[in-house]
Amino acid sequence: KLATFFRRSTELLRHFFTLRSVFSEDSDGNGGFGRSESQKAKLSNIVQEMEKEYGKMVELTKTLTLMESKMFRPIMDQLDWAFKLHREDDSKTRGGFVAVSGFVPVET
Repeated sequence: KLATFFRRSTELLRHFFTLRSVFSEDSDGNGGFGRSESQKAKLSNIVQEMEKEYGKMVELTKTLTLMESKMFRPIMDQLDWAFKLHREDDSKTRGGFVAVSGFVPVET
């Protein structure tokens, strides 16, 4: 099972970071494909698949001994890191909340 999860997670992570590098190349002005809707959708699909694999690993590790479950930790940590990067990238492209210190009077 460990080898299967490792292989699948590695494949998904490779695709995830390849697409991210294409995005960053474009934002650096060095070319790249940019953040088209199809590329964003592809990245979202990859993240969803990573989340599914992560969930399967969580369920499996609950049934394993402590020593066996620790062998899954590096893979799960890598997926956690990818999720964190994706959330940060997503918040940059969607914008975020802006703190407003007061109201500005509008004259009519």
